[in-house]
Amino acid sequence: MGLSFSGSQPPVVVLKADDLSFAPDTLLSERWLRFVRFVEERGVRASIGVIGNRLEEADEAALSFVRSLAEGGRFEFWNHGYTHGKE
Repeated sequence: MGLSFSGSQPPVVVLKADDLSFAPDTLLSERWLRFVRFVEERGVRASIGVIGNRLEEADEAALSFVRSLAEGGRFEFWNHGYTHGKE
């Protein structure tokens, strides 16, 4: 089943994802890097929930990478809580 659009403009697509995670010695986990590539290759936008204590644990290279994604205009980041659990 294909997509069909009424009118001349295709729909606006925004992907929403939760719980951005970092991996030791890398910018983001491999799954998140695949998500970033997917968004960029398809020219869509994404909204990503970030857990506060994970930001505290991330190294400066990872934080810089996240800032560059936000500044690029294709990604927005939102607060998904500080611990996101029973911690």
